[in-house]
Amino acid sequence: MELFNESYKEKQKIEEALLRKWEPALNADGGIKDPHMVRTTAILLENYMNHLQKDPALIAEDRISTSDFKGVNLALLGLIRRAMPTLVGSDLVGIQAMPTPTSPLFYMSWRKSMSEGTVKGASQSGQEFHGYPSDGTQPLEFIDPFFTGSLIRNAVVATSASSGSYHVQTSWAPIINRSVKLTAYDADGSVVGSAHVNANTPTSGTAASSSFAGVITAAQIATSGTVGGYSASYLKPVISVTINAGVEKIVASWEYNQESNPVSPELSINIQEFTLKLIRRMLRGKFSIDSISDAKAYHGISLENEMMEIMKFELTNEINREIINDLRNMAAIGNSVDYTAAVNANTIGNYDDTFKYVLDAVNGLAAEIQLQTRLGRGNFVVGNPVTLAFLDRVPGFVGSGVSYDGKGLGFSGNLGKRLNFYVDPQYPKNELLIGYKGSSALDTGYIHAPYLPITATPTLYNPETGDPSKIFYTRYSKTYRDVDYETGLPYNAIYRGEYCYARLFLNNFPTI
Repeated sequence: MELFNESYKEKQKIEEALLRKWEPALNADGGIKDPHMVRTTAILLENYMNHLQKDPALIAEDRISTSDFKGVNLALLGLIRRAMPTLVGSDLVGIQAMPTPTSPLFYMSWRKSMSEGTVKGASQSGQEFHGYPSDGTQPLEFIDPFFTGSLIRNAVVATSASSGSYHVQTSWAPIINRSVKLTAYDADGSVVGSAHVNANTPTSGTAASSSFAGVITAAQIATSGTVGGYSASYLKPVISVTINAGVEKIVASWEYNQESNPVSPELSINIQEFTLKLIRRMLRGKFSIDSISDAKAYHGISLENEMMEIMKFELTNEINREIINDLRNMAAIGNSVDYTAAVNANTIGNYDDTFKYVLDAVNGLAAEIQLQTRLGRGNFVVGNPVTLAFLDRVPGFVGSGVSYDGKGLGFSGNLGKRLNFYVDPQYPKNELLIGYKGSSALDTGYIHAPYLPITATPTLYNPETGDPSKIFYTRYSKTYRDVDYETGLPYNAIYRGEYCYARLFLNNFPTI
């Protein structure tokens, strides 16, 4: 089982070195609690310091003692240190800092793996383990949802619209007594009959036949001789069926004995990598010379300090906003509830029922995320403060205990230690976002990869008015884009990452 690759090990070495270098900053103000965010912040501080040292204009500007902008560029180091550990979006998705503009992004991959030369039903070695119920390439009945179990399911025995005999060689044995089941489908995919074959896996000869009228005229399991071109044996019996016209497909399933079985199912866990291209976004800050002097004279306000506070909020808010919008856009699961229809149908009739109705829908989507990804149950909900205002009266809801300032995305509390709720004043009303985020930064469907979270150009002066301005910009990447710039198609490097997120639309939901 391979858990690491060389690039990932190299990234860990870089992180360890930067942790030692930036230790005083990382431990300031009580230190950063999350070990992963400590590493992320160290990489981002180093990225910005390298950027600053390579631009003489920025260094010179910070050294001009008569300038009111003295230290702004260096102050951005402190801004990064304070802002990144408080990034609420890191609770919802993975955050991976990029040490270089072309450094790879890492994500987990679980793949089916069998001993050489063996298969298990319709499963093939190298397939994504979390491809059930549908990986988009195979019909549902062709996929083995019990790969690591003793059940082999959905092995296709025959595909025909005419009568005839069909055979399949089993590859995993010994077969457990009376576990073989045959299911017949018509051309529309409807089940037209099913039956268990009386298979006692004898050491030689042919097992007792079984049939169901009008569909299969005979079914047997041969453990010796040559049947349909296959060599039958106790360890590799042959399932043989004779079908009537009108049967489009026969699917067999059976259980085998895993005790001391040399061909056991295997799971290969890898850390995959994908190199992403940087994206750039800009924000221009303008102010006049008069505003600088007047702010100090009348209010004792340092425009530099005020600008840093504004930029701290804008930095975290913009990152959070982009993450939330991306998750809404990429969510592959959705549902809606209609409050008016529920009232008319007497489904709900009082305050508690109204919001239990909504929570039932949230829980349903959280469970659907678990079914589709097999990673875990949906464990967070994001919504507008008005939409989530009812939470304080829901039994079992525990608030965060923190005074919320209302400016951006914030943690509100949890319900039964299963669902964390986040309020976002910029999120649409009458809609909720449900998602999954595991304990690891790799256990997620979306990864945000900052390179330079905030960078400033040298101060620019208007040649006509003399008013100064600065352009602040950020460089980063991510696993998901609305459209891949090279292919023109939606893209996400993480397999089925879009199924980690769902949207619930609340039609006619009672809000002020």
